[in-house]
Amino acid sequence: MKTMLILLRRIRQKLLYEGSLKKYMLYAVGEIFLLVIGILIALQINNWNEAKKARKIELYILKEIHKNLELDVLDLQENDRLLAKSINHMKIILDYLDNKRPYDDTLELHLQSFSLFPHFWQNTSGFEMLKSRGLETISNEILRTEITYLYDNDYELMKTWEREILDFINIYVYKEEFSKFLTKNSKTVPKNYELLIEDTHFREIVSKNSSLFKYIYNRYFSATLKRAIVLNKRVNTEINQLE
Repeated sequence: MKTMLILLRRIRQKLLYEGSLKKYMLYAVGEIFLLVIGILIALQINNWNEAKKARKIELYILKEIHKNLELDVLDLQENDRLLAKSINHMKIILDYLDNKRPYDDTLELHLQSFSLFPHFWQNTSGFEMLKSRGLETISNEILRTEITYLYDNDYELMKTWEREILDFINIYVYKEEFSKFLTKNSKTVPKNYELLIEDTHFREIVSKNSSLFKYIYNRYFSATLKRAIVLNKRVNTEINQLE
């Protein structure tokens, strides 16, 4: 660039010395044109560098979200299994009560586990990073919308339902009702099994709990798990395209 400027200066000086106004004007126009081209090239190089930096940041955040979703999917799958087991425990308890089946030791397991509600440990470091950098960091608008929906809608609803259900279980089921019918120490056993199977109120507790768990299972846990799996695959595809 420096060599070119020296060359242009020499040409300009020569034209001035020769006194050729027409040639000098043509030269001046050419010099301005070259200057504009140089500025445009410099701007384009700067834009390329900025785009490269932005792409690097986007890729880093997407990889972090991908790792988070991998862990979330594993957690949700485990919670999905635990919730399905709790629903099955309640089904068996209701079968004992409805059919007045004789007491046996296996009932203790079902009584102890029927109201256990799993906890979802959400991994949000990638999404928090995305929010701090700006959602527009993700260039794929559709993917950006799907990521935001999962974290701001599905995950928030999961947390809300989890708090409400745990409050219901701890306050209503255990403290107020559960203790009236069962002894819960190292084992959960009926205080009086004959009275228990005749007690419609206890059956109502188990039935309501079962309905609530089924609703959460079908409406939120399973749906969120499926959405997280699909989203994780799309994030991985986007990473491969950016690399």
